[in-house]
Amino acid sequence: MPKKKQRKEEIRKGKPLMFLRNEYVFSLVAYFVTITVLFSPVFFCNKSFTSPDQLSSTYTFFSLKKHLNEGIYPLWNPYIFSGMPAFSALSFNLFVYLPMLLYYPFTLIGIPGLIFTVLHYLIAGFGTFLLLRRWKLKPIPAFFGGLAYMIMPY
Repeated sequence: MPKKKQRKEEIRKGKPLMFLRNEYVFSLVAYFVTITVLFSPVFFCNKSFTSPDQLSSTYTFFSLKKHLNEGIYPLWNPYIFSGMPAFSALSFNLFVYLPMLLYYPFTLIGIPGLIFTVLHYLIAGFGTFLLLRRWKLKPIPAFFGGLAYMIMPY
């Protein structure tokens, strides 16, 4: 039987499509669509999450990264508080912080870091959905619980 006829048969028999049958795939895709709609200015209009005070601390990252490319690990950051040890400064933590080690290879192939910020929302929503399903909630309340947690501003 051709796939088109098989799909029509599934709809007639009351069976949902494969996409709707698997609640996990459906919720993950629905959360992704919600994030895409909510963060459309970030994805499509070249907007950013950063604030001006955050930009001033990232400025020092570029000069410290230049030293690192020269083969020198900077031990002192002269741009913060008239000098501060670079290891304890939170502005340059390339080898100290584990997520930075995971994030850095993706920047080399051109994936922007903003994707990882938005990915946290997807993980929060889907993780809450999985937690609520583990607590024996039905799929629809678990989906809306994950959605509410994902889009909650605080």
